[in-house]
Amino acid sequence: MRASTNELLVHVIYACAACGSFHAHAAPFEQVAALLNKSDTVPGLVHFGGEYLHCGLPMTLIGVAHRVIQAPPSPDGASETDLPDVEFDTKIAQCECGFRLELPT
Repeated sequence: MRASTNELLVHVIYACAACGSFHAHAAPFEQVAALLNKSDTVPGLVHFGGEYLHCGLPMTLIGVAHRVIQAPPSPDGASETDLPDVEFDTKIAQCECGFRLELPT
């Protein structure tokens, strides 16, 4: 099967381990190959293009969060360290089942 841009498409079928539902759709061959070659994926989570799917459905962006990572206190208990805090924002995506994922903005 080929898309109008002459891109090779494959038929993808997958199931959610949590709810047992099955889904199928056409997807670009290169994206499927890249996904199958990744070893660090989260079980039940599929990423195609800019979409994250869980339970076979696109996750919904529900908000943003501001996160701060602080250096651990020094062994003598002093609160001052030479390391600066790291601050960053994340986008929060949620599945209908309640699964949440935070992504860097």
